Amino acid sequence: MDRDDVGDIKEVARRLAGFTGWPLLALITPLVVSPLIARIAGDGWSTVVTAMSIGSLGMAAITWGWSLTGPPRVAQASEPARWELYRESIHTRLLLSVAVLPLAGVLTALLAVPHLRLSAALVAIAFSAVGLLPQWYCIGIGKPTLLGLFDTLPRVIATLVALPIMLWTRSILAYPVLLLAGIAFSVWLFPRHVFSKRPTPPRNLRATWREITSMAPAAGTSLIGVGYSYAPVPIATALLAAAASSRFASADQLFRYSLYAVTALGNALQGWSLEVEGEAGRRRQIWAAMLGLILGVVGGIALAVAGPWVTGIMFGQLVAADSSPSLWYGIAFFFLAVSSPLQRNLLLPNGRTKMVLVATAIAALVGISVMFLAGCNGIAAGIAAGMAGSECLILIITARPALRVLNSRYPAITE
Repeated sequence: MDRDDVGDIKEVARRLAGFTGWPLLALITPLVVSPLIARIAGDGWSTVVTAMSIGSLGMAAITWGWSLTGPPRVAQASEPARWELYRESIHTRLLLSVAVLPLAGVLTALLAVPHLRLSAALVAIAFSAVGLLPQWYCIGIGKPTLLGLFDTLPRVIATLVALPIMLWTRSILAYPVLLLAGIAFSVWLFPRHVFSKRPTPPRNLRATWREITSMAPAAGTSLIGVGYSYAPVPIATALLAAAASSRFASADQLFRYSLYAVTALGNALQGWSLEVEGEAGRRRQIWAAMLGLILGVVGGIALAVAGPWVTGIMFGQLVAADSSPSLWYGIAFFFLAVSSPLQRNLLLPNGRTKMVLVATAIAALVGISVMFLAGCNGIAAGIAAGMAGSECLILIITARPALRVLNSRYPAITE
């Protein structure tokens, strides 16, 4: 291994530590609060997970395309231009939230069991409002400390304060209410802390709408991806018996928690892999792909083997995951971890947004069809298999185009 490789490894380790520490804290708090919510909700646990799933889709709708196109745009912008980008993102996201937040609440209330209707609707609204937080900007400028202070910490504090209240009241209502309060405070404070000069020309709704429409391909990719990714639990809740859907929801939740590892690795490697060109850039891209493969193998095996045992400890034996859905979620994790660096580091930064959108749309159509058919036949494992099939299709469709981008932008040097 030469000196450049050693330097690359050290730099990856440094960035991974920075972008993993705060997300790890964000992961620990749901691991603390979810077991309590599961025990309070009982057979209504799948209703709460459905609310989280709908809220995650709402979050993607509010974030729009900023999570995909924002980081590279802000990384290459000057300081004054960064404020303009952030200001425009706030305008677009606030405008979208006017429609998304009430829609998420109403849709969740329609699917919820009666005694959890209000709490579940507020959970969906709170999870949707996470799209207003400045995560994409912090990733783009490479500042994990800002990510922690203004994205992770408000949610952690809200969760920790909500825990004793939920224990006392035996209700989950305090959790979404405090989460919404923390998000609102962070959205208000972030620009005042980060941008010393904030010229504020009058809002131009027409310009904001143009920004929304120009980002439609990236937003479509995000929305479709989140849509099929979070479809399993709502489908299971609607089509399976309450006990079966709650066990399935536990397997799904463990899968969601495991994706923090994919996100942390992707955040650490995206900027690093795009900073240099030529042979050094090719080497970094290959390293990123290899690390994604290793994570996929390790994480996939862990989910498949330990899923039922871990969910039994976390959520209680009453709603512990069955082995078959856990196996399929492990397979889904493998394909997702392998395809993530291909999309984030090669296809999307090199203008292949529509190609990723098409792949995601095809995968979503096939996957959701399989999930629905499996749910209609009462096959919980089939719903998880639809998720795994979607991720597999995305990898199959995007692998060759990603390889072509690698060879064209980072050609191998032959002696």
